[in-house]
Amino acid sequence: MFARETDPAKLTLLMPDAIQMIQTEVSQLKAGKIGIAELTISHRISRDVADFRSNSPAARAGAILASKGKIYKAGMVMQFIYINGFQGVLPVDVINEDYPARIQINIDKYTTLLLRAAHTIVEPMGISFQYLVDNALFRSHQLILHFESTK
Repeated sequence: MFARETDPAKLTLLMPDAIQMIQTEVSQLKAGKIGIAELTISHRISRDVADFRSNSPAARAGAILASKGKIYKAGMVMQFIYINGFQGVLPVDVINEDYPARIQINIDKYTTLLLRAAHTIVEPMGISFQYLVDNALFRSHQLILHFESTK
């Protein structure tokens, strides 16, 4: 949407459309209409799973995979989704094995990821992260635009 605008001064005029797009995506997420493939996080691991020292999402996914006999080594790409539950993640490799067809997706986590991604695009226009949260999730503020006279 922003890439099509050739005049940088007009980019902020596209914010209502951007907010609407975010709202639509969040609604789709909450309604369960976004598939596993679109929710999948791909993470290239920098060390063998057995050598992880933190409790990062990749480390937790790796532990689940290791418990199933699937070993990931440094340099491999691990794919997982964020879920509600004890580990908070579920490796894509095991979704069809031991887990129900209906998995409870962590909607809050994906909403945050969506808003963070959107913010990286609109931050150079002076749009704050809080503005995105307020307007995309709560619709509580209006964007006030100030234009300089061209006379």
